[in-house]
Parts: sequence; C-alpha cells; structure tokens
Amino acid sequence: MKNVFIKFVLLSLTLVLNSCSPDNTTKNLVNPTEDLSIVYVAGNKNGHACYWNDNQLVMLDSGTFTNTSAEKIIVVNGDVYVFGSGSSNNIYKSLFWKNGVLTNLTNQFSTNSYSVSVTDMNVIGNDVYFVGFTYPIPFDNNGPSSLVYWKNNVKNIVTNYPDSIFTQSRIDVVNNNIYILGAGNMNFPSTRGYYVNNVYNEIPNTDLYGITVNKNNNDVYVFGAKYSANSSYYKNLTNGTEILIPNSLGVEIDIDFDENNNTFVGYSNKIFKNGTLVFDGSAYINSRVYDFQFLNNNTYKMTFFGVNGTSPSCSLDINETNVMQAATGEAFISFFVVQN
Repeated sequence: MKNVFIKFVLLSLTLVLNSCSPDNTTKNLVNPTEDLSIVYVAGNKNGHACYWNDNQLVMLDSGTFTNTSAEKIIVVNGDVYVFGSGSSNNIYKSLFWKNGVLTNLTNQFSTNSYSVSVTDMNVIGNDVYFVGFTYPIPFDNNGPSSLVYWKNNVKNIVTNYPDSIFTQSRIDVVNNNIYILGAGNMNFPSTRGYYVNNVYNEIPNTDLYGITVNKNNNDVYVFGAKYSANSSYYKNLTNGTEILIPNSLGVEIDIDFDENNNTFVGYSNKIFKNGTLVFDGSAYINSRVYDFQFLNNNTYKMTFFGVNGTSPSCSLDINETNVMQAATGEAFISFFVVQN
C-alpha cells in the first residue's frame, strides 16, 4: 500500500483531524460468503497512537510522548510497521513502532552535530527505509540542510542544500531503485523533482505531492500540480509519459490502478476514473478524500465529510459499503490492505 500522504497534511495536521474511528461492523457485511483481505487502519485514540486490525483496536506504547499519532502502517510477513509522531516538551518527534515496540527516530538518527526530521517510511521485504532531513545544531533557519534516507538505520545522503529545506519528501523502492521526492540543490522549499538512486530529475514549474506504483506492471509515477499550465499533473517515470489535467488544482491524494489497468486520480474531494468523475464529495461540508485502493476486484475508500450540517466524520468503505465509521475521541489517518 502506497498510502501516500496528501500535500497539505503537514507534520501536525494528523493531530488535528481527530474524528475518525471504526464502529462495530465488519467487512463480512459486504459479502458474508467472501473472505476479503485484512485492513489495518492507523490513527489515534484520545491523543494516543493506535491502529485497528480488522476493527480490533491495538493501542501503541506512547512512552513519555504526548499527542502521539500513527500516520502510516505497513504489514509485511506478519510484522506490523508503524510510522508516526508525538510531542516531547512541545517539540515534534518522529516515532516508529515495529510489532508495538516504540523507537524515537529523532533521537536515534540525530547526533551531537545535527538533528533530523523524518517524513516517510517504506518497507520492502526485510528492508526498512526512512526519508527525511538533517539540520545542524544549533538550528539556523538560514543554515544548511541535507536530504537523506536510512536503509535499515544506515544513513545515506541524497543531496546537501545551502539553506534549510522544509518539505514532505517521500520514498519508494522498485526493482532495487530508490525513488525519492525532493527539491534540487537550489533555494526553494517546493518539491519540484525526484531522485532515482541519488540522481536528480527536475520537473520545472511543478509541485510534486507523492509517488505511486502501478501494481499491475511496477511502473512508477509521481503526481502533483503543474502551475504554469493551471493543471493537475502526473508522470510515468518508467516510460516518460506525462499527463496534464487542465483547470484543476493538482492530484492531491493519489493515483491507483485497478486490475483492468483503469486509472483513478484523487483530488481533495473527488475521484476520477479515466477522466470521468466517479466520486464527488464537494456537496458535503469540509469533505475530503483521504485515500483509496483497488485490490482483488475490491474498492477501498477512506473519506471525511459532514452531511446536512452535521460535524464532519470519517469512514472507510469497501465496495461502497461503510465498514468503519468515526466516533468521538478516535481518529484514523491511513490504511493498509493485506491480501489473503
């Protein structure tokens, strides 16, 4: 599961949207005769990081941290990897759990000379990847920084910047090639290109929000907005094909592909299939599409909206049937599907 995070979800936003949780229904209600894949949902409950394994709540150890949140979850070979955040004395910390064991990534990856901010995680086989930035100590807003990734806790410098860069870099690994979203070695914070094995490829006049992989053929895509053309934008990095969608604000959520290789593009509150609108939440209050995925001929969609003046709430639908619903004090942020 790509579980890419949307552009506007900054490091603190997931601690604010605390309104999404599962109820007591199960996915078996979708089709009682069919054994659907297991869905893991990452989030928080009453300010404490947690996840749900097929509606079963699992609280994560928050240690001494406050306002902890699980923001991304990946399950490989039965091991549960969770990336998230928390606060210590009002200072943001990057956190990680493997099978419930808490690690303070900020402390683990920092040294006496630099501090770190981790922005994404991925797990490929037995290898765990993190990507983020390092900043010298003491911190200088106009000082240098570095885009780095860690493979199994070993640091690799992608590029050095002359000043501080703040952006949501993403990482994915396909056929042993490491793809990282990031700015070039220039003075702006926007993510206007990507690295493949530390080699920078600029896409001018764009802002890139995420990376995704077509599970049907392993083609790698980046997506975002091309402001010079007032268009949403995505590019197939495997064959170089670029797609512009005019008069739109940007592919903010994700791109995914079903078994028939139809292309689904997600905006803030809409989903298009091959350019045709198939979900429209714009009529709802504060509506958002969080994430969606197509797997084994099943459709998974996480949305957030209010109806007829009600407070916004979040739900997870499978094949257009609601299976998880918001409750006060609980939030879920992303999901991961494990195939049976």
